[in-house]
Amino acid sequence: MTGTNEREKTGTYDPGKRLKVLLVDDQQMLVNLGMETIERYQRRNCFAVPCAAIAFTSPIAALDVLGSIDDLAVVVSDFNMPGMNGEQFLARVREMRPDAIRILASANPLFRDEMTDLRVAHDYFEKNPRSYCADLFRAVDTALKAYVLGDTPVNP
Repeated sequence: MTGTNEREKTGTYDPGKRLKVLLVDDQQMLVNLGMETIERYQRRNCFAVPCAAIAFTSPIAALDVLGSIDDLAVVVSDFNMPGMNGEQFLARVREMRPDAIRILASANPLFRDEMTDLRVAHDYFEKNPRSYCADLFRAVDTALKAYVLGDTPVNP
C-alpha cells in the first residue's frame, strides 16, 4: 500500500485533516521529547496547520512503514544513527515520498556547515539541549506552512 496525501490527490489541502510529522532518532529520550513537543504545541493550537506525530528510533523501521503513512508532510531525522545515518535515510525518503519536506538535525555543532551542504534535506537544525523544543517547533511549523502552500522546494 502506498501512502497518499490530500495535496497529491486533489492539488489542494483539506484543513480538516491532520498532516503527519515523522520523527526518527535513535535516542528514545529525544523521540519522546519530540512527540511531547509536537503534541503540546498542537494542543495549544500553535501550529499553523493541524498535525500529528509518528516516531521511530530506527530509520530502517521507519522506512518499512513510510509508504503506508497517509498525509505525510514532514520528516525530521537525526543525523548520527546506527545502521543508517540521517543523510542515507532522507535520501531514501526523497525517493519514496518526494512530496514530504525533509529536516535533518544533529547534536554535533561541528557538523553545521556539512549539514547545510547536504542535498537530501530542505532544512537543518542543531539539537541544542537548551532550545531543542523551540527549534523543533519552528522547523516543523515552517515546513508545514510550506507544504500546505505548495512551496516545497524541488528536491535539493
